[in-house]
Amino acid sequence: MPALAACTTSIPCGIASTRTSVATVRYTEAFKRQLKRLSRRYRRIRDDVQPIIDHLQAGETPGARIPGVGHLLYKVRAPNTDASRGRSGGYRVIYSRLT
Repeated sequence: MPALAACTTSIPCGIASTRTSVATVRYTEAFKRQLKRLSRRYRRIRDDVQPIIDHLQAGETPGARIPGVGHLLYKVRAPNTDASRGRSGGYRVIYSRLT
């Protein structure tokens, strides 16, 4: 079975619910599993994804909205500092925002 390349990896981050300007970030089980699996190959993945989580906790909405799914889903890219393949070689974090 071929290894999953970082350029095709989507990481469903979880759900961010907002209260005033501070948000609570909850992680899905799929996110936890994929983060653990990818951290074996990419040692700095947690450092790469942390700025996105910081933005979510601050109440910001980084990334582009995914249209046509019926929910407030967003996709944001994170660089992969372990494999320097440009922006397209990074991670994709998909998250849902509850208001």
